[in-house]
Amino acid sequence: MASELRVNTLKDAAGNNSVATSFVANGSAKCGSAHGTDAVLDSGFNVSSITDQGTGTFDTNYTNSFSAAINVYSSTRFGTSTIGFTYILSSTTSSHRVDSAGHAGSLQDKPCSSTVHGDLA
Repeated sequence: MASELRVNTLKDAAGNNSVATSFVANGSAKCGSAHGTDAVLDSGFNVSSITDQGTGTFDTNYTNSFSAAINVYSSTRFGTSTIGFTYILSSTTSSHRVDSAGHAGSLQDKPCSSTVHGDLA
């Protein structure tokens, strides 16, 4: 049997806005994506597309823009047996660029995922 909770307003015992509501609204990731070496979005939310910018470089393009270009980002490679790392190379309010490199620093096409925490515009 499935349960369902429907609430218009969630307040604490004193009638103030709930800390839980604030955390969910402000602390949740507003963008998430996973893609393979082909730059095809395999899974995600608030992502309109992934653009292949060359070996090991991908742009994640947002459906809804952020209010600022600098946000909290995390990214990782997955499903690969080779040692490597990812990093956010640049960002705007409408996209961010991820580079995927091997342990020696050379760019490599590997499956990547990333999340963004910040305020939407």
